[in-house]
Amino acid sequence: YYMGMFFTNIHLKTDKRDQIIDTIKEEDSVDNFFISPVLDGWVSVYDEAEVDATENVYNLASELSGKLGCKAIVFDVYDSDICKYQLYDNGEVKDKYNSNPDYFEPTSQEEKERLKGNPELLLPLCLQEIKVEDLRKILDDNYPSEEKRVEDLAKTLGIKNATCSYNFLQSEGTEQTVVSWKDFWDSLEQEKNQEAPENQ
Repeated sequence: YYMGMFFTNIHLKTDKRDQIIDTIKEEDSVDNFFISPVLDGWVSVYDEAEVDATENVYNLASELSGKLGCKAIVFDVYDSDICKYQLYDNGEVKDKYNSNPDYFEPTSQEEKERLKGNPELLLPLCLQEIKVEDLRKILDDNYPSEEKRVEDLAKTLGIKNATCSYNFLQSEGTEQTVVSWKDFWDSLEQEKNQEAPENQ
């Protein structure tokens, strides 16, 4: 029996990682977070709200993108059956994609057009050798599991750890599969350190 994957994560095209961490601390959110180091020009944010309150993740992406004046992409996979992404620039949504818009209920043709993703907008963020048609193929192809589509998209963008969820990062054995795991920031660790009594 195959358990589908669920994750919603944020990737910001910036090297201002400290500003991201400060913003998240200021939020005083009830959620916990993992934040990656800067990897190839991207910082990734993993929010534990991803499954119960996916909307919060999108709102945070918009807020961080606006505050830092950078581009950001949210990858969202539902039960390995749907891959969505949302692209932000300076806090505004610039592009939306949904690999399976009829999954929950039928969608109009017009809405489908709006959700098929615009490679032209992704291209400026991609590695130099990537072409529009490479992106179009990834967006249009049939994938047996949608996290594979995210992997392929992430490769074109140079994003690492694109199919990780907050829960996965919390589990054992992450150091084998997660790039630069030891340099991740963990909001829980942060709290523990703040609450630890000073050594007399």
